[in-house]
Amino acid sequence: KSIPMGALVGPLAIGFAIGNVTATGIGAIPRSLLITRNEGVPTSYVLGTVLLEFVLDAAVVVSVAAVASFLVTLPPALALLPYFLTLFALVIYLVILAFRRRRSVLTQVLPLHLLAPLLARLPDEVRQGWEGFQEGASAFLNHRPTFLWVAFLTLWVWVVELLLFWVLMLAVGIEATWPQGGVVMAFTHVVIGIPSLPGFVGTLDAAALTSLKILGLDGARAFSYTLIVHAYLIVPLTVAGGLMAWREGITMSWRQKAAVP
Repeated sequence: KSIPMGALVGPLAIGFAIGNVTATGIGAIPRSLLITRNEGVPTSYVLGTVLLEFVLDAAVVVSVAAVASFLVTLPPALALLPYFLTLFALVIYLVILAFRRRRSVLTQVLPLHLLAPLLARLPDEVRQGWEGFQEGASAFLNHRPTFLWVAFLTLWVWVVELLLFWVLMLAVGIEATWPQGGVVMAFTHVVIGIPSLPGFVGTLDAAALTSLKILGLDGARAFSYTLIVHAYLIVPLTVAGGLMAWREGITMSWRQKAAVP
């Protein structure tokens, strides 16, 4: 089903806001439920697109981190980090390419007959989500124009994110290069993926400060920079998501009232 882009803005903003407030990855669940309710798309297939989105984001972020880490000076203890990131990125791309067929390379290699009893015990939504992900991923990856367009947009979004991290460094007086901004951006986003306190309090700040210290940029302005980055990452999406949630609540009330004779 073709869904207008405007219809996805509200669920996306609400999902990000809930993820920010709870500091977990559960924002994808209300996002999927809202899209299912508003557009009539099966929840399992929406969750499948969420998983595909996560894989594409991981591929781009790891690739950006790999390129940036080759262009900065790292401590001797982290000398192998660029090569590890490159290998990790290649593994992700191989997984993506594996889904160019309906039956992926992984399903051909794994002894599924031994896993069948375990798979049968999984909730229906989980199994349907996996099926929806496989079908959607295969169709998406084999439709080259759509795949190239989404890949370009994903890359562009993360490049803009890298530039924002770098520009904010320059704004507070930290003399940094764009690869250093890329390392800070990638490390910060990886760390805030770990469940923590609401609003990523402490976790996000520690990630930014640690990455700055590793790069030798832990000057007096580092703490100010982390506070600005924290506000930039959390406040706009949380406020927008709250407004969208309020709007969705008014819409539901209006519909319910309209349905009453």
